[in-house]
Amino acid sequence: MRRAQTDAGAGFTLLELLIGVAVLGLLMAMLFGGLRLASHQVEWRTARLDRAARVALVQSFMRRSLADARPMEIEAQSGGLGGAASALAFDGGGDEIEFVGLAPESAQSGGLELLGIGLVRRGAAGSTLSLRMRAYDAGGGGASAPLRETTLLSGVTRARFAYFGVSSGETVPRWHESWREAPYLPALVRLSLTLSGGETVPDLVVALRLSQDPSLWSGGAPGRL
Repeated sequence: MRRAQTDAGAGFTLLELLIGVAVLGLLMAMLFGGLRLASHQVEWRTARLDRAARVALVQSFMRRSLADARPMEIEAQSGGLGGAASALAFDGGGDEIEFVGLAPESAQSGGLELLGIGLVRRGAAGSTLSLRMRAYDAGGGGASAPLRETTLLSGVTRARFAYFGVSSGETVPRWHESWREAPYLPALVRLSLTLSGGETVPDLVVALRLSQDPSLWSGGAPGRL
């Protein structure tokens, strides 16, 4: 009789087992919650690093392309009594820029291209910074070949271009919101980007090597790029 009581006291009651299972479940839930949080943090940081790498790649491409912009001319729509008029193939707006430059390395054909870079709104999919390319043709209004378009950067909510130089009728160089119908390329082009989530990107400022802007000779260009 005494041995039976000893054996019964050495085991676990049903209540003790239930408490143990509950504690074990709580510990497992805390463990998996921590793992899930760590996984989300890793994914978030990886996405930010991927986007930063993509932004750096796009800025590098734009720096090379804009720095090598060519002051090429195109025939205007009407030249009046004097014949066909010529205009510089450079059209700089607030959210879009168009210029003549060398074809990207990925292009199937080389030579000069009429390049357009700007913000394209795609409805529910958001906005993208896109590149449009056509073979340059001075006699065809700048371009007559089929248009080719590719996405440079997705998740862009704002893209603003600005142009530094001396425009017509001015004597002091300054930043302009647009650069159109000028006889020369601007001295500098600046691009400001805002990404989805409100993240801002450091401004990209590019000096155009073939610019004949008067500010380059008067020392009026900003000293800090």
